[in-house]
Amino acid sequence: MRSASGTLPGAGLTAVSPQPTSGAGTTGTFATTAAPLAAERQDVGQAEGTAVAKLQDPSNDKREAFQRMAQDWLDHGNDRYRLALEDFDAYLARVDRFRDAAQVPVGWVPGTEFWLDDDAGEIVACVRLRFWLTPSLEVEGGHIGYDVRPSSRGRGFGTAALSLVLPEARRRGLERVRVSVDSDNLPSIKIIERNGGVLSGQAISERTGKPIRQYW
Repeated sequence: MRSASGTLPGAGLTAVSPQPTSGAGTTGTFATTAAPLAAERQDVGQAEGTAVAKLQDPSNDKREAFQRMAQDWLDHGNDRYRLALEDFDAYLARVDRFRDAAQVPVGWVPGTEFWLDDDAGEIVACVRLRFWLTPSLEVEGGHIGYDVRPSSRGRGFGTAALSLVLPEARRRGLERVRVSVDSDNLPSIKIIERNGGVLSGQAISERTGKPIRQYW
């Protein structure tokens, strides 16, 4: 999947990034080699250049914005970010620990987290990148997971989040990335395929018993 400047399909957003170096991955494969290793982090903006979404490292500076996102999830019946509401410092500390392979719990793999904010400074999505996979994660889970806050869906932020995290995977030595998705999750399937994901297999989730699709 190449990382040249262009409109993200269906998103109304434009990805602005350096041209790929020689030897970049073939268009249509879910590879990370399209982004130069030393490339600066991309922004995603409207065609006229106004920034709409930007990938951020987690930080205390974004405490209030992140907690507004966490509350949005809670208001929609999902407490996945309850820790951030109850103890934001503990949430950041957990993110830091998971970057260090020596500190992750047994059976887990290290990774990191990024936040996507819009031009109003609101956190609209979270993206998680695992640094490597276990055999079970290759079946389900993959290298990348993302979620868009309920009140910001349908605006292209999922497509943008996945597009922007691929160069981060490249910087960490991942030549290609694995992504899995529930077979009935049509919005996420579209996001993956818009970003060049190629279906490589299907399986039944051991966690939910539902069919899943696997992409490289």
